[in-house]
Amino acid sequence: FENDMRDCEKKYREYLESHISNVENAYKLLLPRINEMGLSDQELQLLENNIKNHDKSKFTVEEFIPYSNYFYGDKTEKTIKEFRNAVIIHEKRNPHHLEYWLERGKDMPTIYLIEMVCDWWSFSLQKNEPYEIFDWFNKHKVKINLSENQHTQIDFLFNEIKSLGQNLENL
Repeated sequence: FENDMRDCEKKYREYLESHISNVENAYKLLLPRINEMGLSDQELQLLENNIKNHDKSKFTVEEFIPYSNYFYGDKTEKTIKEFRNAVIIHEKRNPHHLEYWLERGKDMPTIYLIEMVCDWWSFSLQKNEPYEIFDWFNKHKVKINLSENQHTQIDFLFNEIKSLGQNLENL
């Protein structure tokens, strides 16, 4: 049992490190477009710092253990309940999640919206299907509570993803 737990944790750590790397790759690919979004130098610095520290809270015990058990262990009722609680904790700690801002009744600031798009896109990059983000977004957008301005910003970033075209095929 203990070896199974360590194996779960090892696999999740590998996944998490890969995910964080893909968020950084997404950011680098979008950077030319991000530079056109009118962010101040201070905002750009904060965004870069957020990207470097993306999802670091998932390494805390409250998040890491439930996530690793859920994704790489047995999905018992207890595991599912602990995972759901860990997701809530994660969303409350991390301003790149809409839930963080919905709870506060505010629009997500641009730097966190950019990080959120990088986060979304990282899953497509992980699968070597860089355009899969569009299908994912179309399927989930009814549940994603965004203002008109936020939709405009996402469209702006999505257009950059589309314009990368052939360059994405070679990732």
